[in-house]
Amino acid sequence: MQYANSHQYTYGSSYSDDTNPIRIAGLDARIPDPIVTVPVNHIVLDRRIITNTTSNSLEGVFSFSNAYTSRTSSQTRDGVTAGTNITGKYFANLFFEQVGLSGRIAFEGAVTNENKYTLDATQDFRDSQTIRVPPFHRATGVYTLEQGAFEKMTVLECVVSGNGIIRYYRALPDNSYTEIVQRVNIIDVLQANGTPGFTISKEQNRAYFTGEGTISGQIGLQTFIDVVIEPLPGHAGQTQKYQIPVTGQSGLDIPIFDSVGYRTTRAR
Repeated sequence: MQYANSHQYTYGSSYSDDTNPIRIAGLDARIPDPIVTVPVNHIVLDRRIITNTTSNSLEGVFSFSNAYTSRTSSQTRDGVTAGTNITGKYFANLFFEQVGLSGRIAFEGAVTNENKYTLDATQDFRDSQTIRVPPFHRATGVYTLEQGAFEKMTVLECVVSGNGIIRYYRALPDNSYTEIVQRVNIIDVLQANGTPGFTISKEQNRAYFTGEGTISGQIGLQTFIDVVIEPLPGHAGQTQKYQIPVTGQSGLDIPIFDSVGYRTTRAR
């Protein structure tokens, strides 16, 4: 350890002080640029067809039922090793410029390791819509999700304070060594080691760390039903095309990341 070397000692071991232990607090992660310029995707989640082969109009019902899973993955690019994995769950609003919609995402941030954290959000959807189908016509309903993909940089922050205990050895004139156990403030160690990313505050007796990471994934923005009503082969008639927005509890509520399902962790 450079702190021990700077005192011309031989480093032995170190650990946190029981009286005033080393603390990592104020863990925060944010997305400084929330604007997404990538075009959105349209994902077909379900499809239904109603065929009217009679000479009378038919009141048909489109019934949709399925599930959709969104995913967001975060990773630390510039962090600090703290001997333990410390993560926090955060939320951020992204603005998808192409469609003028905002989506709220959940993600995990960690300043202490380079593992990749993946949050999956699975949500069921169910909806029914009544459609009037003219005689000898077919109605097709396509349940579509407007999905926004994103990849953004995150800013990671935390505050470090407390004391550590360092055990090192000092050489004596007879070439033997004497053991020295010393209590040191973590900010003195960080300063002596020249650990990058830290801003030392002697007045507050703490150090502020700033690092960065990445976050990527996709989020459901809005859902709608594309309806096409067209005459059956061999029959005259007009083709109609329109959209039915899906809102409320029957559809994929916005934001889709309100309910986080499970987390998997894997090494980078």
